[in-house]
Amino acid sequence: RVLHELKRVVAGVAVTVASGDSPHKGKELLPPRRQKVAMRFDDRRRTLQAVLAITALALAVRLVGLGTRLFHWDEGRVGYWILRYHESGQFAYRPIVHGPFLFVVNDWVFSVPFLGATDFSARLIVALVGGLLPLSAWLLRDRLRDVEVVALAVVLAVNPLLVYYSRFMRNDVLVAAFCV
Repeated sequence: RVLHELKRVVAGVAVTVASGDSPHKGKELLPPRRQKVAMRFDDRRRTLQAVLAITALALAVRLVGLGTRLFHWDEGRVGYWILRYHESGQFAYRPIVHGPFLFVVNDWVFSVPFLGATDFSARLIVALVGGLLPLSAWLLRDRLRDVEVVALAVVLAVNPLLVYYSRFMRNDVLVAAFCV
């Protein structure tokens, strides 16, 4: 024998069950349509949490040991020009560098007292942008299933080419990220 006492919360949106035998005693029961919306919200929250965790992993992969490897010759000459800009404030356009973004950003990073002009700090901005790239999977959440959003975030986090170029002071990853 089940006795239900119904209490309307918002014009038929939620129902509270008050019965000694019911497994749902004291819980609000939503109509089926509202239950689907609530479940979808929970799925989206879990998907977002997964994407954020994957992004944290991607940042760790890109930042750990970032300054231990010597500059590649291409990084070296661009780094030299950036250092000259940092010291003099004079910018000379070189097509090989693709514009002033790295010059301006690294000038600011080199000015941070605890970072200075090091291999780590020169690569830092590119590594951060590359590490945050898995967050772009969240932008496609309305077009992809939740599992596909997480899979895309994983691909962007651990793809060997993206990891390598995210740890390399050049504009390749920056251009890719800014295109997203």
